[in-house]
Amino acid sequence: MNRITFIVAFLAMMPLLLTAQTTQLTGKPIGTTSVDYSTGKASTTVNTPANAFDNDPNTFYASYQRSYGWVGMDLEEKHVITRIYYRPRQNWGSRLELGVFEGANKPDFSDAVPLFVIPKEVPDSRLSFCNVYCSRAFRYVRYVGPNDSRCNISEIKFYGTKAEGDDSQLYIPGSLPVVTIHTEKGGDITSKEIYQQGVVSIISDGGKSIYSDSLNIRGRGNGSWTFPQKPYKLKLFHKKRVLGFPAKAKQWTLINTYRDKTLMRNLIAFEASRLLKLPYTPACTLVDVFLNGEYKGIYQLTDQLEVRKNRIDVEEMTPEDNSLPNLGGGYFIEVDNYANQEKSKFYSARFGTPVTIKYPKDDEITPAQAQYIKNAYDRFESRTFLNSYTDPNVGFASLLDVESYLKRFIGMEFTGNTDAYFSVHMYKKRNDPKFYTSPLWDCDLAFDNDSRTYPINSMTTFVSLSDKCSTVAGMKQMLNRILGVTKKEMSAYWSEARNNNDFTAEHFTAYIDSIAKAVDASQKLHYTRWKTLNTIVTLTVAARGSYKAEVDFVKDWIGKRIAWMDNKIGLIPTAVTDLADATIGNINGSEHCIMIRNFKAGSLLQVYKPDGTCIVSRKTAQANEDVQIPAGFYIVKVTEPDGKDARKKVLVQ
Repeated sequence: MNRITFIVAFLAMMPLLLTAQTTQLTGKPIGTTSVDYSTGKASTTVNTPANAFDNDPNTFYASYQRSYGWVGMDLEEKHVITRIYYRPRQNWGSRLELGVFEGANKPDFSDAVPLFVIPKEVPDSRLSFCNVYCSRAFRYVRYVGPNDSRCNISEIKFYGTKAEGDDSQLYIPGSLPVVTIHTEKGGDITSKEIYQQGVVSIISDGGKSIYSDSLNIRGRGNGSWTFPQKPYKLKLFHKKRVLGFPAKAKQWTLINTYRDKTLMRNLIAFEASRLLKLPYTPACTLVDVFLNGEYKGIYQLTDQLEVRKNRIDVEEMTPEDNSLPNLGGGYFIEVDNYANQEKSKFYSARFGTPVTIKYPKDDEITPAQAQYIKNAYDRFESRTFLNSYTDPNVGFASLLDVESYLKRFIGMEFTGNTDAYFSVHMYKKRNDPKFYTSPLWDCDLAFDNDSRTYPINSMTTFVSLSDKCSTVAGMKQMLNRILGVTKKEMSAYWSEARNNNDFTAEHFTAYIDSIAKAVDASQKLHYTRWKTLNTIVTLTVAARGSYKAEVDFVKDWIGKRIAWMDNKIGLIPTAVTDLADATIGNINGSEHCIMIRNFKAGSLLQVYKPDGTCIVSRKTAQANEDVQIPAGFYIVKVTEPDGKDARKKVLVQ
């Protein structure tokens, strides 16, 4: 049964439920410490929790703490809550916007789940109400005020039925899964180093599934940690395939969406990674996040980048692995401009490139292992700059998986990521001398969202080779060196994705539309919480006035970007994927024409644009012909009557 069907069925039952809820539930008022506004100090006699249940619109509850204050009731027995009435403090209807009602069965609310989010400001002249679609029964219920509101509320009335309840239907504010976290200390997560212990519940499948576990949580990120919406690292107590993701793991990441007005740029990048068939694409989905009862907006729940099956899938090492062959891997490193902030790191011999050793972990890696991976990277760097660097046996390709390196480059260029070589993840397997490059990561400023490189499609060079990009020391030199001799391979990988893997504007449009539909209800709450939709945030380009306008911009831009990439990289249409040198006749580009020489009369001549459009298809009348055509890049195929063909990319001046 889908969520819509369930709600229809639930609404059909409402008359019976309302009959059962004619009596308001009673219990003991509970809440955080109150404030006396006249003194600004904590109080036990003024604005207390009892005021929220006294049926007097002239009194109100107010918490001493400005955020994460709450007021509620101990019902003494479990009840299924079916309706809640609420009224704001007079003249302060705005202070109920994004307030959250929760239910729990532990007095510290560590097992609480949301019952309802108040979506907008409410009138203070009367009681407002919400119907509650949650089949779980609770002994404890509460209202958590929105950020910086002192939890001001005048009246609350809970209605429901005494019951044991079940988990057949739980509340979600929109269509996205819900991640709700309660920590022992309460309040915000303020440290990237110190974990707080708590409990997480993940509600999915339209509210029909829930998974709960204890966890440790801390902040994460570099630049993203400076924003009001904070990113988090989660460490569950038990390994779990969260939301059906491939990896069974304890560690997960909540990435904030503060600078990305579409809320999905990272997801689009991951979809590109999947279509390019990179070795690893992180699992990811959008979720609504609640922290200690406060709505925190939409996040991306995704894999923690770590060594694990179905993540960075290399051999796990122990401190005893200090000699070959075990010393050879696996390793996971990040070429990283923030490496100086990390414990386990090195700087490359030639350029002083900063590299963080992500695995083995900094508290487990041995000196021998640290030295081995540094030496391995230094050898790769050195071979890239040998005179014989193109030799497959002694050059860069002997120590680099060229396919993953080029596919990551293509993916990052497709997204237009200014910081593509500010951070590069690489890994090395045991008994394999090569470094592999994956995944795509950190794309919230991609898709023309970065003021440093906007407008990207007007560039004539790749973003990562431009003067405007951000790179780690040595990366641009290495990139120029490798790309200069791998153009044919890059064209083949790009064309494979375009021709065979549905890497098309139509595919991305459908993909984006599906996300936009799923996120629609929640994005309204998100932009009520974070007033960024009409604000130009750090390094971003524009505020286009609506969520739809932001999504439409990206869809339009992707179509243009694919055409730009087709022309820049060189799309090989399906009919001419074999670019072997011609063994019959000659095909050459010249000024304003394509010259066809020494083919049999009656041959089939086909000329393609880089986007795969066939613009010429006809039989030749003689052995030598000139095809008059505007300047540009073309792919030509000539098939003689006996089936032999010649194919060539040409440039017409």
